[in-house]
Amino acid sequence: MEKIKHNLLKVSNYCYVEGLPVFFKEWQGWPKYINSIMKLSFLFTILTINISCNKPSTIEVQNKLNQAKIKNVYWGEVPIAYEIIPDETSGKVRIYEDAHYNLDFPEECLLTFLLVKEGKELQLQSKQLFTLKKEDDLLIVIDSLTQVKELPSVME
Repeated sequence: MEKIKHNLLKVSNYCYVEGLPVFFKEWQGWPKYINSIMKLSFLFTILTINISCNKPSTIEVQNKLNQAKIKNVYWGEVPIAYEIIPDETSGKVRIYEDAHYNLDFPEECLLTFLLVKEGKELQLQSKQLFTLKKEDDLLIVIDSLTQVKELPSVME
């Protein structure tokens, strides 16, 4: 290092430091990186808080049909359960506003399912639309009073 005018220390050909030790040369570029790291940390924190604060909507389907299973249960395009035996309830399915299922709450959809009774299968769809709102819990009960229409079988 050589002293140049006005008590500046020449650290390299492009860096002049006034009265600072030589090791400062290594730390010179860090403020840029620290600023970027702080911005990324702040963004990550905001995203984490936003995701954790959004409570998902949930759907459950309950089978109240005696001696009949319901299978392949869908609310619109969203799969709810593979099989629900009589007097049982499906697990809660968490649903977010999602581009995958093209959902924008509040959302109304029909319920479709396969009814299996005594070895016979019928593909059915509810006549009623079931509405799910943002951060809502929806319980759909399938019983003998549920209005449905028969859909053409895939095999036909």
